[in-house]
Amino acid sequence: MLKVTFRIFFAVLFIVGLTAPAAASSYRYWGFFTGSDGAWTMALVGANENIPTDGSVDGWRFGVGTDTQTPEPREMPDFEAMCPGSEQVEGLTRVAVVIDFGDLEQAPSGETPPTNRVECITMPTGGSSADALAMAANVRADGGFVCGIEGFPANECGAEVTDLNTEAQSETTAVEEVDEIPQSEVINEGGNTLIYAGVITVIVLVIVFAVSRNKK
Repeated sequence: MLKVTFRIFFAVLFIVGLTAPAAASSYRYWGFFTGSDGAWTMALVGANENIPTDGSVDGWRFGVGTDTQTPEPREMPDFEAMCPGSEQVEGLTRVAVVIDFGDLEQAPSGETPPTNRVECITMPTGGSSADALAMAANVRADGGFVCGIEGFPANECGAEVTDLNTEAQSETTAVEEVDEIPQSEVINEGGNTLIYAGVITVIVLVIVFAVSRNKK
């Protein structure tokens, strides 16, 4: 019986190894951040849904990351320092928009990142971060997903890259380019995890039931 138990144990480990989901892919895209107290936070909602308050700082950084982690803008968010002398006006919202085009090592092949920019804009209160960005720069978008700012990158939109771990992302290591993928696939990466877990659970229950019958 002990031998049977060990065989079952190793069989379960083997099945888990086969069904475990692959590591999250990495993509080259424009990350959206909000800044406060001198620090950046990756936005939890899209730019169309984020409504800045007066004196806000929005940040955009082009680089390689996952759907939950991407390089931050290198300009520290400080509205007063970025937009000195700006006065509050009723009915209007002031926003500093930081645009960091990233490093040459992470740019698409043959393209050079433009010079980073900080734009101070004033828009009607209630406008979104997407509105602020559109006022600050020329934007190329696809279904609400920002693909390019001021013509960079020229064509790609959320291209998948390979052979890049988290440490390499922060060090701006060169990456290998592959085909672009739809935004929906970027958002749903790893969405089959519950299916894998359910399959493994069913298999384990069947094995336990079989062992119990053998004991009888």
